[in-house]
Amino acid sequence: MRRLPSWLLAVSLAAGMIPAAGAAAASVDPGATLGRSTPPGIAEIDPDTPTPEISLFRARAAAGPEFIRVPVKNNDPARIEGFAVTALPEGGGEGEQLSASGEPEVSGEVYSYKLYFSDPPQRDTGFTISVTPVAKAGRAGFDLPKTKTSSYTYQAIESLTIKAGGEAVGDKTVYLQTGGERQTVQLAADKNPTSQSYAAEVLWSSSDPAIASVDPVTGMVTGNTGGTVTITASVYDDPDTVSASCTVTVIPISGIGLNPASKTLFTGGTAAETDFELTATLSGDNGSTELVWQNSSPDQVDMTKVSNNVYHLSAFGKQPGSATITVTDKGGFYKATCTVTVVQVQSVSVLPSTLTLYTSGSPRSGTLSATVNPSAYAPAWAAEDESLVSVAGSGKSCTVTANTTKGGSTTVTASVGGRSGSCTVTVQHITGIRFTELPGTLYLGGSSVTGQAQAALEGGGTGPVTYQSSDPSVASVDASTGVVTAVGKGSYTLTATAPNGISVTSEEQEVVQRVTGITIATDSLEKGTNLALSVSVTPQNANEKGLSWSLESGSGIASINSTTGTVTAVGQSGTITVKAAAKDGSGVTASKTVTIEGCEHALAAGGYGGGAGTAAKPWKVSSVEQLKHVGSHLDANFSQTKDLALSGTWTTLGTLTGTYNGNGLEITGMDCNLGGLFYAVTGNASEVRRVILVSPKARQGAISCIVNEGAAISDCVVTDGLIRYDPGICGPNNYVTSGGIAGIVENATFQRCTFSGTVGGDSNFDLYRGGIVGHSLNTTFIGCISSAQFTGSAPNMILTGGISGAIDRHIGPVTLQNCHWSNPVYAIGRTAAYGGDFTPNEGSSYGNSQIT
Repeated sequence: MRRLPSWLLAVSLAAGMIPAAGAAAASVDPGATLGRSTPPGIAEIDPDTPTPEISLFRARAAAGPEFIRVPVKNNDPARIEGFAVTALPEGGGEGEQLSASGEPEVSGEVYSYKLYFSDPPQRDTGFTISVTPVAKAGRAGFDLPKTKTSSYTYQAIESLTIKAGGEAVGDKTVYLQTGGERQTVQLAADKNPTSQSYAAEVLWSSSDPAIASVDPVTGMVTGNTGGTVTITASVYDDPDTVSASCTVTVIPISGIGLNPASKTLFTGGTAAETDFELTATLSGDNGSTELVWQNSSPDQVDMTKVSNNVYHLSAFGKQPGSATITVTDKGGFYKATCTVTVVQVQSVSVLPSTLTLYTSGSPRSGTLSATVNPSAYAPAWAAEDESLVSVAGSGKSCTVTANTTKGGSTTVTASVGGRSGSCTVTVQHITGIRFTELPGTLYLGGSSVTGQAQAALEGGGTGPVTYQSSDPSVASVDASTGVVTAVGKGSYTLTATAPNGISVTSEEQEVVQRVTGITIATDSLEKGTNLALSVSVTPQNANEKGLSWSLESGSGIASINSTTGTVTAVGQSGTITVKAAAKDGSGVTASKTVTIEGCEHALAAGGYGGGAGTAAKPWKVSSVEQLKHVGSHLDANFSQTKDLALSGTWTTLGTLTGTYNGNGLEITGMDCNLGGLFYAVTGNASEVRRVILVSPKARQGAISCIVNEGAAISDCVVTDGLIRYDPGICGPNNYVTSGGIAGIVENATFQRCTFSGTVGGDSNFDLYRGGIVGHSLNTTFIGCISSAQFTGSAPNMILTGGISGAIDRHIGPVTLQNCHWSNPVYAIGRTAAYGGDFTPNEGSSYGNSQIT
């Protein structure tokens, strides 16, 4: 056994040193009891009570020396005043003996004596503890109990075990907070061995009290600021100190978070899409807090440490799904999570697949849209050549805008998750447009109906040019080819528009309407006259209607004014061919054969200068000479154009087999010895109509002596006529036949003929006289009117009728329709012996009887 040096056992009772407040004494098993040597009847020490309770107190500032506490029970307080307690180290002398004296600590009947060490023993030491009763004053003569002794071996503490909450923490780290429930921790130190050792005080210390302080007596540790310290529990002083330590880490944070709290990664694509750095954000951290990271799903995402607070996460080539990343501080006080969603994109497509933009004009920008599978994710947009276009917008659409400096082609791509779709964007740098070709003047009605417009783009761009006419009713233009087609007369402008909307307008263009047709309407003109040919030009709106005239044939018959188209017939009938040519350059011409009308006789001889003697173009009778000239063409057709005044004796015209139309014009002064205006009018095609004879003198009929073979007299008027056969002039005649219109008629027709005047004559035998005709057979009278007065003589028979003097009973009947007469009272005069067929007048009659 080890003995303590005597100097370690010196006790300074005089110093009155006592343990510091709060110093605790540990109870131990004394390992022995005091014997029962007290004689009977004498007060004795309880043999079980005075068992020493050894306590050692470490000397320190404000604390007394360590001591051995010996509790003793007084079983005879009446006689025993107290006890003398000593402890003698094994093998020691009196100088090494510890003695307790002075006032003991008393609790009821239990006394507590303290045996102070100047220095505590730090090796195994055996003590003999002696307890001797001390008699009260006045009782010294009594027999007191004997001294009781007890042996006790002090076992030096060989090691300490630090515990927190009953759990050894020597090889672990204890975590504290700077605030909150876990700011403190109570540590305890178990002494080894635990029996037969003094209750030595454990002294606690911190390697850095600024980080974590510890109560040196109680072992209560308090976290002050972030960091790690060593907390040491020790007994004994150097060089024999026995100690144990543990690590205490103070977590200074008040919270923890992850940035971002959630993230979507893709299994492919750019690093920004597949990877990211996850950062733990600590509230109140001094930068030394150690963190614990966990990944719930390594199949979805890989984690690589960057620093204590940062981890690099990657989903490249991983499986789609989700993972939860958890971070906690080492003490487990705070926790944060980040949910990582891993997506595998199947496809990306972009519409439109091509786009044309322009550096100026429109469109300068366009919108692209992307379709992503799966549809919940939006792509990133980028232009291959950012000098050509800029891309704005996010999500599934973006706006692409052409820059203003140059043209070219680039690709705009929508990418997400390693998949992409693209659009080819062509940028046209068109700064202007100009016409390089214009159609000029176009001509309708000629070969230049179409023209070409051509425009060129400026600035180096390409693309289709669109053409437009300001007035499609004047000129139309093919929008794509620029071919201009004349439509109508007028002026117009052309506009050429570049693909970007920039346009240019031409100066005014013109469409000229050329002549497309010339029609010469004049068929004939009278010889000896001047006539501007009637001509029409088509179309009516032709710009230049001027014509140039010439004769193609007949220069000996007529001449023509090359400018006015006036033909001068030189006096000879025949045909000429005239030609009119358009002056507008169209090349249109027209030729026409024109008849120079008139007969073959000279105008001076009464020849006709107008007409052709046909029914359609009768010769025109405009003079007495031309009336006389009828006798030279009795088979022709004539049209009177003027009133004619005859003078002298009229020579009766011959037998007319053609027609004569007086057109209601007058012939005055006719005085003929034989016949009337005509000698005879004969044939079905022969007719005299609308002739007015004023005061004529005739021998048998004012119009004609004879009318037969289907001839007709129509609408002729004879006023104040004198129709009288005079034998002295005409010679003797046994049968005198006189009528206001005609003498002898057979198979003829008289319509709407009127006569006023005198009808008569002198005959050697018979006299036939009538208001319209003298003698008729197979003749029809329609609407004829007569107010004739009758005169004359005959030795045999005088037959007088308001319409016809006599009829022939052997030939056809006479027909009257709506005829009127005033004198005599009979329409047709005849004797009973001269009978004949007669159709009664159908209409009003001025007489009481129609037949004599």
